[in-house]
Amino acid sequence: MTATIQPHNERPAKVWSSGGAAYDEISRQIASALDHCVRRLAPQQGERILDLATGTGWTARLTARHDAEVNPQERPNPPSEVPYNDTGSNI
Repeated sequence: MTATIQPHNERPAKVWSSGGAAYDEISRQIASALDHCVRRLAPQQGERILDLATGTGWTARLTARHDAEVNPQERPNPPSEVPYNDTGSNI
């Protein structure tokens, strides 16, 4: 599957795709928002949490500090490999 970037998203896509120092700087700038999200999530010790599109892993690291079991993934599985819940529907 090839994603098409809309013209109005080209500049942000370029920044997020640049990696390295630019990517790390963005992560540092949104650190307080990530911390707030993790506090709202309130992960419990031993809880299993999937972090999709983990990027730098900043959120995964913050979550793991609460002794939760974090599974950081950069890309979701292809549709044929998406896990199902007990009712047979996609999760």
